[in-house]
Amino acid sequence: MIWAACLLLAGSVSAPGLWPRIETSFELPALAGNPFDCVANDVQVTWTAADGSTRRVPAFFDGGTTWRARLAPDAAGTWQVGAVTHNGAPLTVAAIPAQFAVTGEPGLGYGRVRDDARGLLRGDEPYLPLGCNVGWSNQSGTVPEHLTRLAEAGCNWGRVWMAAFARANLDWVYPWAEETAPPLGELSLEVAATWDQIIETAEAHGIGLQVVLQHHGQYSTSNDNNWIENPWNVELGGWLARPHDFFTDDQARALTRAKYRYIIARWGYSPAVLAWELFNEVQFTNAVWDGQVADVAAWHEEMAAWIRAQDPQGHMVVTSSDLDLPIYGSMDYLQPHRYQDDAVAAVDTHELLARDWPQPMFLGEVGSRGDLGADDGTWLQRALWAGLTSDLAAPPQYWAWDTVARNNLYPKFAAARRIIDDSGLVAQTDARRLPVAVDSDQRAPLVFTPGAGWDSAATTFEIAPDGTIDGLANMAEFLHGDYHRATGPEGRFTVTLPEPATFTLAYNSIARSGAGPRILVDGAVVASADHPAADGDQRGSWELSAPVPAGRHEIVVRNDGQDWLVIAALRLDPYVPALGARAKGTDDWALLWFENLRGTGEVSGEVTLAGMADGAYRVHWRDPATGEVAAPEAQVVARDGQLRLTTPPVAHDLAAWVEH
Repeated sequence: MIWAACLLLAGSVSAPGLWPRIETSFELPALAGNPFDCVANDVQVTWTAADGSTRRVPAFFDGGTTWRARLAPDAAGTWQVGAVTHNGAPLTVAAIPAQFAVTGEPGLGYGRVRDDARGLLRGDEPYLPLGCNVGWSNQSGTVPEHLTRLAEAGCNWGRVWMAAFARANLDWVYPWAEETAPPLGELSLEVAATWDQIIETAEAHGIGLQVVLQHHGQYSTSNDNNWIENPWNVELGGWLARPHDFFTDDQARALTRAKYRYIIARWGYSPAVLAWELFNEVQFTNAVWDGQVADVAAWHEEMAAWIRAQDPQGHMVVTSSDLDLPIYGSMDYLQPHRYQDDAVAAVDTHELLARDWPQPMFLGEVGSRGDLGADDGTWLQRALWAGLTSDLAAPPQYWAWDTVARNNLYPKFAAARRIIDDSGLVAQTDARRLPVAVDSDQRAPLVFTPGAGWDSAATTFEIAPDGTIDGLANMAEFLHGDYHRATGPEGRFTVTLPEPATFTLAYNSIARSGAGPRILVDGAVVASADHPAADGDQRGSWELSAPVPAGRHEIVVRNDGQDWLVIAALRLDPYVPALGARAKGTDDWALLWFENLRGTGEVSGEVTLAGMADGAYRVHWRDPATGEVAAPEAQVVARDGQLRLTTPPVAHDLAAWVEH
């Protein structure tokens, strides 16, 4: 049994900059008991800097009788190994490398939250994470290979899972078999060596990693069920009767704490570790599905406190889940995930940010609900630029790293990096989403998508003249029929139309029991369809449209059939200017993104930014797909707090920044 607590560590705080790793190794041949058990064998090493200050770090077992301790020095000069202790008592260690000369210039420091809680730092430098997930090695390449390609495209962020099915989990290795399994309470040194390579690759390229320590499938029987392969499952010779028990069982929690302590001892030195992510999508575990949310919340509190007590470098701690779970009080930043067919809708989280969270937020996973492998870069590019002009702490992080590799989407990141650097966006830490008014004679459809999953927390909405729909993030994508009508009743939209328009319901899935979508205008059914029961759930592409006259109307979408359909999009055509515009900035600087919402031909218009300081501005036009100059630099003048500029013709999309 591994008990509840190890000695707490007294360590250094995050340094502005750090030098490359120094490492000492030593032999402990007389050590008794499990070397992975930090209660029975708590080995620590004290380093002494040239100025006499000390840093105490945990050591880790590396096979045979070998132990190692690692440090990223926070000052140049001669560093020496001082005391080595075992359970707090001094140890005499022979032939230990004890002196290291640290020279050169420091690199990036550890990640932390900015004082204004709206963004992140690495060391003392503002940090804007740009990159994508690299969940695990697969046929498209190894994790180090993917990280290297991302870095070559200017990325500085990645997210990697300790997933058993990818042979990247320390305490059980897939497939679970006696010849591959470390004994209970021990960890795989083969997997640890793989993670050495991952961390070292990230260090070499300046990438900040979110290291995902657990994932939902390990403790789920319904979503990505890995419980049937989990060695802790009683049916496979383990001791946990249910997936829920992982969060409450004393032995499971103790083994988890011991694993986390080892992870910190081996890789906690590294500034490449941006954050320890406790769980991927914990909302999909059986414990949450079955209402044991309090246990999941208590586990998060316990493990966050444990990691902080054991990590002398103070790496950030995060988790990923729906934001309605009570697990975020001890997290450093927020990491919801969003999957929508429309990239801008997926990223447009102003309603979530309106909850006034005390932590920064950016999306740790985004993607289309459709075939992720089919993205030619259009979805990714729209998501990146919607994020760059939002109040999120970073652009969204694309999920499908294999699509990025297979379809060579790296230039999308490279273009964004070029414009980020040339515009000086990272230094604009006070920048916020700015209102943009567009004056254009050309019109386009307003396309919008519900933001919730199965349940609707909101069903009545006002469509504003600029196309904004407050509360849409709380409408379910499932339009329920008789079986679950109370879960997601109809959606009601009130709108004032300056001209006649067509309202369209697009849907892509129908339950096997059938569905009956309806569109009502001012209480009268104007369009309907009926889908009979089938042998299974139906996948496809359907649309139902209804004419709506000019004036003020209530439009209702409902389902009079037996079971659900899934809304792909709702469309009101025409409604908005054909030139879409978003901006983020300060009173004398702004980054803008324009989009042709018609999708054909070219559009243009006059754009007005309010709240800008009076005076002359330079306008720089760039192509978001390449980062290249898209039009000659322009000069504009702001008067009475209004900055007006006329765009060049926009065929697809266009980026710009203005500076005083």
